[in-house]
Amino acid sequence: MAILIVEDEWIVSEELKEIFKAIGEDEVYQADNGPDALSILREQLIEVVMLDIRIKGPMSGIELASSLLEVADPKLVFLTSQTDQRTLSQMNAYQDALLLEKPIQEGQLWSILSDLDLPYFPSPDH
Repeated sequence: MAILIVEDEWIVSEELKEIFKAIGEDEVYQADNGPDALSILREQLIEVVMLDIRIKGPMSGIELASSLLEVADPKLVFLTSQTDQRTLSQMNAYQDALLLEKPIQEGQLWSILSDLDLPYFPSPDH
């Protein structure tokens, strides 16, 4: 499974990458802005995008989600520490997207990934 992490906080991005690598996911791509994320999505078959709502550059993660879905059909997981009503209502436009709150807890991550209903995704006990 190919995963794209779109996160401009390096430590968060690396933490997620290491978790996925530890369970054997070798196709983990990283971007810290919208244009780079779109470029990766056009070149790779990405199945899951872990997408921070606030990223570097001219577009937010929510705006980027719309562009990503025009290019491909990945599962979306929004990452945020912003759970205010405005942010949550903007995310509601993406009915199938899931929300993972920061700081990321590994148990919450596994719960979210199991909610994506990816039958070939290994369990954390891998």
